[in-house]
Amino acid sequence: MFAATTSRMARTLSRRVPSSSPSATTTTMNNTAAVARSGGARRNMGGGAHWMEVSPHHTMAGEVCGFFTWIWVFYRAKHDLPVVLGLRHPWEHGEDPWAIHDHVDNLEELQQNWEDFNEKATRPGEDDDDDDDD
Repeated sequence: MFAATTSRMARTLSRRVPSSSPSATTTTMNNTAAVARSGGARRNMGGGAHWMEVSPHHTMAGEVCGFFTWIWVFYRAKHDLPVVLGLRHPWEHGEDPWAIHDHVDNLEELQQNWEDFNEKATRPGEDDDDDDDD
C-alpha cells in the first residue's frame, strides 16, 4: 500500500512541472514583483494594513478609564502589598479607623446604653414603642 501511494504521489508531482512558455514566466515574474511590493506577504483580499482611527472622545475616555484603573491598583497595593510580599498574614488586619478607642467620652455610659437597648429589644411581648411617642 505504501508503494502504491508513493508512486501515485510521484506521478502527480511529475505532472506539475512548469511549462517553459513565455506567458508562464511573465505571470511568475509579476507575482514575485507583487509579493516584493507588499513587504513579503501576498494579499488575496482587498484592503491593506491601516491603523484603526479612533475619535478624540474615545481616546480621552480610554485615558480616563486607564487613569482610574491605575489609581485602583495603587490603592489596593497600599492596603494589600504587605500581604502580597509576605510581611504580614491576611488575617492580621490593620488598624480599624472606625473602631471605638479609649479617647471616646463616656465610653462606659455608651456601652451601658447599648446593653440596655439590646436587653429591651430581645424581650418578646413588650411592644411599648407606640407609647414612647406620647
